[in-house]
Amino acid sequence: MSARQSFFRYLQVAFDVVLVAGIMASVVLLAATWLDHRRQDSSALATIKAQAQALVGRSVPNAVGVTRAHDTVSFVPRSGLRVLYVFSPKCAICSRVKPDVATIAARLGARFVSATLDPSDTSVYSYWRGTQSSETVVMALTKETRTALAVSATPTFLVLDSLGTITEAQVGFRSREETDATLSRVGR
Repeated sequence: MSARQSFFRYLQVAFDVVLVAGIMASVVLLAATWLDHRRQDSSALATIKAQAQALVGRSVPNAVGVTRAHDTVSFVPRSGLRVLYVFSPKCAICSRVKPDVATIAARLGARFVSATLDPSDTSVYSYWRGTQSSETVVMALTKETRTALAVSATPTFLVLDSLGTITEAQVGFRSREETDATLSRVGR
């Protein structure tokens, strides 16, 4: 083998070593990134669950919303329990769970009220049109009620008793089973 061939063989081996090292570094970087995202996801989930727990026990006896006809209506039930579903038509997760929520709303009937945090968004009044829950009461929360509830994310399910106390809360996306478990006491 000539010196020239030996040199090119050395360059090829060196290139292969650098290539393998680069691939290995990329795999390690991807794995580290994936683990970091998993950690952040679990941290975000813990934060959301903490937000929900902070809502439980909060009392909002004068909680009201404004309907499309500009009527001020209390959504605190006179007896039993009622579900308040806080959503936004622009929320991607709300749109994703809409069929499941429509089923829940149809099952609960008058014990289900949906509300938006944004009173200027008039699209909320046609949100349920064409679903099995088209008769669902829809309202915009008043500023005072938004402040009292301290709901900062959509979708949020709140279960209120006749005193206006939040007995159950679920913030953000959950599986249908988790949502059913949260709302199971209302159906009784």
